[in-house]
Amino acid sequence: MNGFKRQANNIEQLRGVTKSTLALIGQVDAASPVKTGFYGLRIQAAATSKLLKMAEVQAKLQSLSEEFQKLQQDLQNTVASRQKLEGQRQENLGVQKEFENIGDDETIYKLVGPVLLKQEKFEAESTVKGRLDFIGGEILEGQIKETQENIEKKKTEIIQVQSKAQGAIGGQ
Repeated sequence: MNGFKRQANNIEQLRGVTKSTLALIGQVDAASPVKTGFYGLRIQAAATSKLLKMAEVQAKLQSLSEEFQKLQQDLQNTVASRQKLEGQRQENLGVQKEFENIGDDETIYKLVGPVLLKQEKFEAESTVKGRLDFIGGEILEGQIKETQENIEKKKTEIIQVQSKAQGAIGGQ
């Protein structure tokens, strides 16, 4: 039968082929009253249509795959940013605990470049509190959750397109 399918590419070779043979390859209805020569056109049109549909599905899958990969990269970048902010938050919480252990009259030094500068305790505490407030607002849990939801939606969409494509191929 594979040899016949190769020959079916040429319409002239279909002349004289019985309708039942054409029905065996699953492309046409054997009960059709149309002449054998027409079957070649019908087979060619059906094959061309299927190829176009497969190309469209492949292009759609490629586009969805690229969008999926972009979302994954966005998620990785967001998680990396959150981890950096979390590290800074922990460092500032440690500094804040140290402030609780020292008296108001003790000297505090702040590192600015290669130089240690003297700083008042209340000023240092307000700076650390301001950093913690800023970091708390910047931690991107909502954005991470939203990106994860978008990734799941995209994954579902890809699976649906693949299922439809497999159903179309299986339904030949």
